Amino acid sequence: MLRSTRSARTYVGYSREPRRRLRQHNGELPGGDAPVAGRPWELVLVVTGFGSKHAALAFESAWQKPHTSRHVSRAWRALGFGKCGSATSVRVRLEALCLLLEHGVWVREPLSVRVLCERVPSAWDPLLARVRQLV
Repeated sequence: MLRSTRSARTYVGYSREPRRRLRQHNGELPGGDAPVAGRPWELVLVVTGFGSKHAALAFESAWQKPHTSRHVSRAWRALGFGKCGSATSVRVRLEALCLLLEHGVWVREPLSVRVLCERVPSAWDPLLARVRQLV
């Protein structure tokens, strides 16, 4: 998960090399469909441990749009959340991550979450604590 250092934008994507991909998104390296509007981006966290690329891509899709995911959309709506998009806050993305880790088919996966952001706002602490309990 990336967040813009200039705005409330977030980005969730799949990559086998997150640091390289971050450099692409920030325009330092060529390639990729970098979301220019949020530059510069910072890497907030990485979820690893998927059994297959297919599982990782399904997780990415559900995390990007939990409101349409067949795995968690009902629970997402029950929590009172709406659509997710590029303007979705980190707090809402973390809520979605918790939901996926609790209710998705990924419960059976040996996932781990690494927080890579150097400056973590205290408002994220309760959600990050929940994420750590779930993995």
